[in-house]
Amino acid sequence: MTFTTIGLPKLKQAEKEFPTILSLNETVDLLIGGASICRFGDGEFNCLHWQHSTDAQARAFAQRLEEVLATPTSEQIIIAALPFNCPYNTSKRKYGWLNFWEDYWSRHWDFLRGKLTNRTFGNANVSRNSVFHEVDVEKIRSIWTDKNVVFVTGKDSRFFDDPRLFGNMKSVEYLFVEPVDAWRHYEVALEKALTFDKNKLFIICAGFMATVLAFDLHHHGYQALDMGHLPNCYAQYLKEAPTPEWLPRTVVRKQSS
Repeated sequence: MTFTTIGLPKLKQAEKEFPTILSLNETVDLLIGGASICRFGDGEFNCLHWQHSTDAQARAFAQRLEEVLATPTSEQIIIAALPFNCPYNTSKRKYGWLNFWEDYWSRHWDFLRGKLTNRTFGNANVSRNSVFHEVDVEKIRSIWTDKNVVFVTGKDSRFFDDPRLFGNMKSVEYLFVEPVDAWRHYEVALEKALTFDKNKLFIICAGFMATVLAFDLHHHGYQALDMGHLPNCYAQYLKEAPTPEWLPRTVVRKQSS
């Protein structure tokens, strides 16, 4: 049997039942207003399956992700998901006549429909190249203008503090975590983060861990942004680099002082 006879009804069902996703401008407006953000992409959604893992640490982390996902989006905290289709950030016809996300929703909707219990989510593309197509870069930069910022990222990871995006910050500090599977060292990262003053803005680029860390830091009184591949996606938007997932996970690169 073909996808047309099996997968198309599921795809149509997913599109009909899909929650409302805020626009990128609406999501950025909330961040400018002081909201924290926790993002869910295919990687975080896939981690929800870890609840059935034989690895106790993986099960516990999946439960934390589900806790975050069940939290309603508000003016204080944004729980963000990907739109049903991503016009700027989707591999078109990646799977025959389907793009990446159409294929993903059609295969995973039976599982995810029970997880996306809230009806409104922020737009997780706020950290992808899509945002630069729809939101002026100066508006994005205004999120951290004159802020004291802590970057949480993997040591020698592909993250870099591009001054074209981040050159307007008042001060910059780093909290380095493991560049791969940082979630396995989550408690250590959270303990170190909580030593920073509450006036610090956290920008977290640390894989799956970022979703939970931003959530917990928000509840400890910080503004915390799970921003994934943002600088790499800006380079992608400018056609200076490929999609971030094509880059090596670790890169020897001098960090700005």
